[in-house]
Amino acid sequence: MKSMAEEKSTRDGRKRVRVQIADQCAPVLAGVKPSNIVILGEGDAADEIREILVSADICCDLFYEGDGKQMWLFYRKSLIEEVLREEENRDFLKKYGYTDFHLENVMCKVHMHFLDYKLGKQEFPHEIGVILGYPLADVKGFIENKGRNFLYSGYWKVYEDAPRAKERFDLYTMVRSRITSEIAAGMRFWQVAQMEEILFA
Repeated sequence: MKSMAEEKSTRDGRKRVRVQIADQCAPVLAGVKPSNIVILGEGDAADEIREILVSADICCDLFYEGDGKQMWLFYRKSLIEEVLREEENRDFLKKYGYTDFHLENVMCKVHMHFLDYKLGKQEFPHEIGVILGYPLADVKGFIENKGRNFLYSGYWKVYEDAPRAKERFDLYTMVRSRITSEIAAGMRFWQVAQMEEILFA
């Protein structure tokens, strides 16, 4: 049987993980971003991840595990599918070997490219920016400029239409603040899916 101190430590640890997930994943939880990468300690978040998966139109894949950390990709199928329906995104992804644009196949391919990068077999797969919902012009600009000469930097480096990007960044920051505060106060992830009237009031 756990002591009271051990139980408190467990509760505090789970709360810390929940707040960390909320902070890193809030725009996806709020439905305003197709996907986000969340980095956690190994074994930290099994219960929290299960709760998110049953709470909304959200999926997650374990992208990488090593060095005591896990990298998860949280995503909304419907929003990723919207990204993949855009012809200019498809044309761009074709240059990186993507030929089948069904969601499952694209996610498998980008995962394989990332693992090859971690194994030193290829450069970082910058096309993941498209999956993360970055504007294609900014993904291309980052690649062409090797991450330099950007107009503005926030959730990503901006190479075109900085005012629109700033508006998007402000939205992400707002939902991060509100969702993180609610989770820290005890709200469950499944309740976040019903927060639209709070988030966008």
